Amino acid sequence: MNFSLSSPCLIVVDVQNAIVHAEDDILHNKKSVMHNISRIIEKSRIAGIPVVYIQHSESEGSFAENTNSWKIVDAIKPEGTEVVIKKTTCDSFYNTSLQSHLHSINAHDLIIVGMQTEYCIDTTVRSAFGKAYKCTVIADAHSTFDSKYLSAEHMILHMNDMWSGRFATVMSTDEILKHI
Repeated sequence: MNFSLSSPCLIVVDVQNAIVHAEDDILHNKKSVMHNISRIIEKSRIAGIPVVYIQHSESEGSFAENTNSWKIVDAIKPEGTEVVIKKTTCDSFYNTSLQSHLHSINAHDLIIVGMQTEYCIDTTVRSAFGKAYKCTVIADAHSTFDSKYLSAEHMILHMNDMWSGRFATVMSTDEILKHI
């Protein structure tokens, strides 16, 4: 595979207690996905790759600011000067400072991990593509829940296939770790 990262930034989308520790829904492959996200964050930090956290925020409900369910999961919480950008829609760029922050750190290659596959990950990938970012989605480092029509497993497989070669490069955690 001919792949390189020239100006990377890791984008960690919505890895929040409301999703990861949901009581009534079971996040697909939660343990494995969280382990993979943690590995990628750790390797990015060691390599000096900026890590940007996206945090979904609402005025009430599970994503109400400053509630425990709104917080980023402790196991992967931001350290030091890592940036947290709040968003209110599925698009991590819409009405946020993400694009200006990426510009300020000269990041053009986005490594994307997080939650939820068919909502915030998909919308963020497509939005980034439309803004001419080179996107890499980590196939085994994003997840979602079963829906009324599709299993989480099938949604993840479908979205990975949909992004691959169109909107992003899709690779496994083990593959991306070789390039970081």
